[in-house]
Amino acid sequence: MIPVLHFKDVKSSFWDYAALIFSKAGVVLLALASIPLVTRLLGTESYGKFSVFLMVAQLMIYAFVSWTSGSVVRYGKEEFVKEGKINKVFWARSLILAVCFLIGLFLLFFLKNRIKRDNPKFSTFIAGANNEIACI
Repeated sequence: MIPVLHFKDVKSSFWDYAALIFSKAGVVLLALASIPLVTRLLGTESYGKFSVFLMVAQLMIYAFVSWTSGSVVRYGKEEFVKEGKINKVFWARSLILAVCFLIGLFLLFFLKNRIKRDNPKFSTFIAGANNEIACI
C-alpha cells in the first residue's frame, strides 16, 4: 500500500529540509571557526598529533559503523512498511556493530604503538585510507 501524501506533509517537509540544511551549514561554520582557535591553543606538534587521532577515529567510523546505515534505510523501510516496526533491522545492525566494535578495539590495541609513534609512513597510510574511504 502506497501512503498518501497530504499538502500539509509536503509543506512541512520543505521547512524540515531547510532546517536540516541550515543546521549542517552552522556545523560547518563552527568547525571552520574552531580550527584557528584549536591550532593556537594546542601548538603545532600537539595539533599534528590531534589530527592523526582524528584521522584514525574517522577511519574507524567509516570502516566499522557508517557502512551499515544504507542497509538500515533500505531494509528498515521495507520492514516498516510490512510490519510497522524495524525490530529485526535494528537488532541485526546492533549485532553487526557489536562485532565491528570488537574488531576495531582489537585493531586499536595492536596498532596503538604505531599510531603513537611519529611514523610518517603510517600517518600517510592512514590519511590515504581515510581519503579513499571518504570518496566511496
